[in-house]
Amino acid sequence: AASCPHFSGEMFSLRCGGRPVAALLAMRAGPVLHAWMIAHDPDPALAPFSPGSMVWHHMFEAAHARGVELIDFGCGDYPYKRFYKTGVRPSGVGFIGQPGFGTVMRSGMFAARTMLERSSNQVVAGLPGRIMRRLDIERGLATPLAA
Repeated sequence: AASCPHFSGEMFSLRCGGRPVAALLAMRAGPVLHAWMIAHDPDPALAPFSPGSMVWHHMFEAAHARGVELIDFGCGDYPYKRFYKTGVRPSGVGFIGQPGFGTVMRSGMFAARTMLERSSNQVVAGLPGRIMRRLDIERGLATPLAA
């Protein structure tokens, strides 16, 4: 990963019998670690062991040992964020795009998402996170949560 005194990329991984089963990519800025992407093997045989949760725990321990003072989960309402968080602070989302129809559409999407996530109604505020999770499942980027 690229590294400089004030910014670096950090990868955390979990293996089972030499086989990669989960990975988490984070960006570090000083004492703050920004969780960026997580992935895990969707093999149903691994589900009881929660490799995605296990890689988070591995990351928490390693980050603490490396002097990280704050872990930023980013925007969105996901169950794991509600479980692990110790507080909430304002955060923003955005994008940069060239003038055109796609940029107008994406701008509208971000405005709608921001409006919903700022709602005092928990059900409404959680809609963007649930929709993004459903899209991830449909695209094969995530597996449905066990009942």
